[in-house]
Amino acid sequence: MVVSSLLQPEPLKEEARPLVWEDWREPLRGRVHGRGLANYRLAAASVAAAFVVLYAVFRCGGLP
Repeated sequence: MVVSSLLQPEPLKEEARPLVWEDWREPLRGRVHGRGLANYRLAAASVAAAFVVLYAVFRCGGLP
């Protein structure tokens, strides 16, 4: 089934075209990303920072 789907992919419908990236770097090019926490890059950095802080608090016994 995997080989068949790779050899004969289903054509992309016109209504689905805006939902598909042409290139994997497309979201990083700096077009509209939203403002504040709607900016996914800022939200991802906030989540990563929260994990680092929680790791430091619970694993290392506190912040340095």
